[in-house]
Amino acid sequence: MLSRVISKRSLYTTPEFTTTVLPPVYKTQEQFDLVRKSQHNHLVNQLNAKVCQTKLEPLTPYQIMEKIRDDKSKASLFNTCSHLVNNHLFITNIIPSDNVVEENVVQQRLMGHFEVETMGEVINKMVTAMNDKIIGQGFCFIIEDSNGDIVPIFSNNAGTVISDNLDLKYMDVDLNGGLLGVNEYLKLYDRMHNIKRSLNRKEKDKRNRVFGSKEGKIEGSYNRILACINLWDYAFIKDYGIGYKAREQYFINCMENLNWEVVNKRYNF
Repeated sequence: MLSRVISKRSLYTTPEFTTTVLPPVYKTQEQFDLVRKSQHNHLVNQLNAKVCQTKLEPLTPYQIMEKIRDDKSKASLFNTCSHLVNNHLFITNIIPSDNVVEENVVQQRLMGHFEVETMGEVINKMVTAMNDKIIGQGFCFIIEDSNGDIVPIFSNNAGTVISDNLDLKYMDVDLNGGLLGVNEYLKLYDRMHNIKRSLNRKEKDKRNRVFGSKEGKIEGSYNRILACINLWDYAFIKDYGIGYKAREQYFINCMENLNWEVVNKRYNF
């Protein structure tokens, strides 16, 4: 009789985000180490504690998110995985590269999206959007959406814009971000209803049979993350201070010093 082999992995560990120079985004090594070591290790330890001795233990953060996406009782674990993934993406696209990007397609398409001629104008518009969308903590993503457009999108708290390619829920809408008026809540309700429909497999299959796979897509059902900027206080507070102005300057420096080689590789992958 063959015995059942149970596959187990070791504990999640904090990766070595190695770089010979301090990313220009940061003024001190202490602040950079807080993001890439202390906080990232904290998130890794949280994940280990939450999945230890459970059926989720052998799974990657992506797989865990896929597994628990519809289980409201696992919201805290989903957020830990999401935050961990987001911060990893952020670190890898702010570590500088020695290579020059000859054709920065993502930058060009961002300028096309905003109908402007310079990245400075793009950044100014994104700063305005950030102050309008983010209440407290969050992330900024540059994504390729379901229409193939390159657009920025903001997510409060530990929200993710990873969705249908991994059967994940779409979390650009977050009601935990702060107090909103009645009209705003009604808009969010409508948005969440559309998202729920777009990620419902039966609804999606029904649309695909009627319209074909492309025409059956609904906004938010297919996204690729090209860049991520961590807007949580811990990501900048030691170097920039507190308040909207501090966050604005930090965000501008992130946009001006993104590793566009990494971003364009994600786009061309």
